[in-house]
Amino acid sequence: MAIGTIRRIGRPLSHIQTGLLKKPIRRANEGTMAWYKRYKRWMTATEAHDKWKESQRAKTQKKGKPRKKVKPKKKLTERERRIKQRKDAEKLLGIKRGVKKKKTPPKKKKKK
Repeated sequence: MAIGTIRRIGRPLSHIQTGLLKKPIRRANEGTMAWYKRYKRWMTATEAHDKWKESQRAKTQKKGKPRKKVKPKKKLTERERRIKQRKDAEKLLGIKRGVKKKKTPPKKKKKK
């Protein structure tokens, strides 16, 4: 990299390290991963990937999407399984157990 180009970019000469800039300049319309890929000489591949992952995580946090935690399903006991099976069958057949329907009192007719 010629010194002229660095001067044109506007970085101080102290930033030159064996012909490379300490921090690569991002192009206007490129993604983070592409940016790191372009600077493999400046960063190892794993380092670049970690950095990219970090930026992705930061993006999701900025959007306000919390990371979803998947809870492991609890294994049902024999008794619980039988109860669940019965409840599902009742729901399919439309049987309501333990729900008593309240009778509405007859409406009084208005006298004319």
